Amino acid sequence: MNVQQLTQQAYQIACAHGFHDKPLPNEHLFMLIITEVSELVEADRKNRHADITDFKKAMRDINPETHPSYFMTCFEDCIKNSVEDELGDIAIRIFDLAGYRKWTLDEHYEPEWGHDITQFGKSFTEKAYYLCTILCGDIIGDDGEQKANCALAYVIDFATLLNVNLSWHIEQKMRYNALRPKLHGKKY
Repeated sequence: MNVQQLTQQAYQIACAHGFHDKPLPNEHLFMLIITEVSELVEADRKNRHADITDFKKAMRDINPETHPSYFMTCFEDCIKNSVEDELGDIAIRIFDLAGYRKWTLDEHYEPEWGHDITQFGKSFTEKAYYLCTILCGDIIGDDGEQKANCALAYVIDFATLLNVNLSWHIEQKMRYNALRPKLHGKKY
């Protein structure tokens, strides 16, 4: 995963879709990441998982660049709002924040906890809650860049624990996001 490239790509897509038309405080941007964590929990509660096999089968002979509406339909039918998709959304929001603030995300960041996410609670929701505590500053402090790096490391570890190909899901979601309307049809 090329974190710097993904940071620039996520930020550019967000700018093109009006997410940075006005100045935004870190609290706003961190809260949007937390909303993605909530959507992750909701996807898990509903046992929603991406159907990658059907998605790849449907897209086998289709170029998403020349058939964007077909790609969007396949994405919505097979991947959108799944646990895997929401993990990708969290990472994309972290990348966008880093791009907006011109922070450097470290691909090899070593958080205090090492790489053993299993120590943070036994349930899915407890792991999601811990990610929120990273984002809210209860553990890391007020250094936004460090919080973003810790949160990204945690999301990567979470995805690995769940056997999710995070890079692939980020790539598909950014392709999907690039095709969406301004502000993705939302207020902010």
